[in-house]
Amino acid sequence: MSFTSGTTGDAKGVKITNHNLLMDVESFEECIPIGRETTIVSYLPYPHMFEQALMGAIVMKGGKIGYFSGNPANLLGDC
Repeated sequence: MSFTSGTTGDAKGVKITNHNLLMDVESFEECIPIGRETTIVSYLPYPHMFEQALMGAIVMKGGKIGYFSGNPANLLGDC
């Protein structure tokens, strides 16, 4: 279950299947070259579907993930 932002009211639950997520991950290969040399900085909340798909693609391809500490003043250090 993923949840919308709730900007138009209460957050709404959306069913996301494993197949949907895997198709998102696969679609990254068409537009973003991802490999062992790829590094990303994770800053979106994990329930965000883009974050889940991107992290799945990075993990599957052996890339690296850095995590945002939550403080914008530390962003360069997080990178």
